Amino acid sequence: MLALKRLLSVLSRFGLAVTVFSIVLAVARWGPVYAETPLHVRALPLFGPAVLLAIVGVLTGRERRPRPVRPLLAAAVVALGMLAALVSLRGSSGLPLEVSGPEGALGRLPPAPIDVLGRDLREFSGTQRWSLRWQGPLWIPEPGRYRLWVASSTRESIWASGAVPCRSTSGSNIADPPLDCASAGRGQGAAR
Repeated sequence: MLALKRLLSVLSRFGLAVTVFSIVLAVARWGPVYAETPLHVRALPLFGPAVLLAIVGVLTGRERRPRPVRPLLAAAVVALGMLAALVSLRGSSGLPLEVSGPEGALGRLPPAPIDVLGRDLREFSGTQRWSLRWQGPLWIPEPGRYRLWVASSTRESIWASGAVPCRSTSGSNIADPPLDCASAGRGQGAAR
């Protein structure tokens, strides 16, 4: 009976470690990290099994003598220092945005996700017609269809690699469905 209890304790603690690791992988895919993880797991369905495994681990565990905490703290400080160094060396991600009006280029915004709101363009006021251009490599993780959309009160077009995969032929508004654009014939890899 004692051997079965120990086995259950070890298995539940191992299962809890794997579940918590999977939750961290799932959460790392969310913004602002947007990590490309090797496993595509969802976080919410894993919380129930994590709680159950933790309960089984507590009920089947035995009392242990305390271990020194200093080595763990030192390892955590070293890991955080290395992570901070990697983040500082990584630089900004995303694509720079070039803002133009009818009279020409108005300015640039630093690299960021391909997303813009009206408040992002306040410093370029003075025109009602905008031309926004993101230029650079765009990583396509898997071949297939991708949805791009524009919500505005005017006509809009979206170009990718010099082609016009989708275009609104009349003025639209926010209530209209998004423009549906396909990455036709595009496989995995970088696109411009």
